[in-house]
Amino acid sequence: MRKERLLERVRYWSSHNEPHNKAEATTSLRESIRSHLENILTTRQGNALIDEQYGFSQKAELFEEFVMANQDELIAALTETVLYYEPRISKLDITNVEINPYSQQICCKMTGQLNASYEEDGFSFTTIISTHGKVTVRL
Repeated sequence: MRKERLLERVRYWSSHNEPHNKAEATTSLRESIRSHLENILTTRQGNALIDEQYGFSQKAELFEEFVMANQDELIAALTETVLYYEPRISKLDITNVEINPYSQQICCKMTGQLNASYEEDGFSFTTIISTHGKVTVRL
């Protein structure tokens, strides 16, 4: 149960719906991280009451000049944001970055390691960012 964020644990406790086995716990952890990554990358900096810096800072610049999006700057911004605001992740590698100006989407693969306090070895997510600020993170 310690693998979820605090509010997720409170929700589970209130419904008494705790994972019954390791497979359910692993699925719960991965879904919690996926959901939080989606929240981080969807939130524009300055829009969260908990922290003015919370969110993805480069989003506005990327979408104003979508054709000119710089892959290295995108990777650096994503890595910095995710590692800072998702404490369960200790290492992050962003690969297969595709910037498509015609469909106006950015697609990348995020792989990484969880902190030593988690039994899981690692994770892999596919992330799609669109011009309208919609972010989809898939397991």
